[in-house]
Amino acid sequence: QITTSGSSPSARYSHSAVLYDGDQMIIFGGYDSGGSVNDVHSLDLSSNAWSQITTSGSSPVARYSHSAVLYNGDQMIIFGGDDGSFSGGTRNDTHSLDLSSDRWTKINTTSGSYPAVRQMHSVVVYGGDQMIIFGGLGSSGNLNDVQSLSDLDTMCGCTACAVGTYAASTGSSTCTNCAAGEYTANTGSTAASDCYRLPSGQPTGVPSAQPSGVPSGQPSSQPSQPSGQPS
Repeated sequence: QITTSGSSPSARYSHSAVLYDGDQMIIFGGYDSGGSVNDVHSLDLSSNAWSQITTSGSSPVARYSHSAVLYNGDQMIIFGGDDGSFSGGTRNDTHSLDLSSDRWTKINTTSGSYPAVRQMHSVVVYGGDQMIIFGGLGSSGNLNDVQSLSDLDTMCGCTACAVGTYAASTGSSTCTNCAAGEYTANTGSTAASDCYRLPSGQPTGVPSAQPSGVPSGQPSSQPSQPSGQPS
């Protein structure tokens, strides 16, 4: 068991958690002794210290049995769940918390049909900007459908930056270069943490493949021996 410090969240179940910035476990919502909640807490895994995150923007209603994924390095996307009203409380709304600014935004789709309301479903991010939803418990029983929320880059206001750069903030109109020796592959990146370290000596940008069995920077063949000399 890990001994923690700081202001611990209330005891709860059916909450969500994502890993942010390498060492921050972010939890949202759930159901505690007073009912469903919509608070956000962070556990710094390097120091084991809890802190509550004060958010701004349009917060989601309290809920539990929802899903959460980390998108683009600093966007926590939540979907669905149950608000605890026990009468039509199952939901199908989508919200994003920008963890770089702690601001909530409701995501409104511009085309297609919303998935049916559900809780206890599963969600993954695929292809950089698609959220894939499967199953769960709906208003009329168990579900086994697969739904996709596409184009999260546009819905979250992410700038499409070139490989090797990232948008300094959500909705930014400019792109920032990764540090020397780092690159990004996702053109919707909105945080410096999306830049990845390259092997030593490689320039900024996606590294090119090396010939099989040849270390980076080494010649592909050995020089030939002079005629008549032992090999």
